[in-house]
Amino acid sequence: MEGTESVPFAESQYLTLVALVRAIRLRYPVTDIVAHSDVSHGRKTDPGIHFDWARLRAGLIRAR
Repeated sequence: MEGTESVPFAESQYLTLVALVRAIRLRYPVTDIVAHSDVSHGRKTDPGIHFDWARLRAGLIRAR
């Protein structure tokens, strides 16, 4: 994802992310997705407050 913490991500980025996550899940047993900010708390802040997790989840459900 390309963007800033102050600007929402583009629809095309969510569509590409859904396709990427689907492809990864076909090859690896991924059970959860977390943000950089969750893994490196205090050091990383992305994807930021404008990342729409519900949109990603909905896209992954529709893509099944």
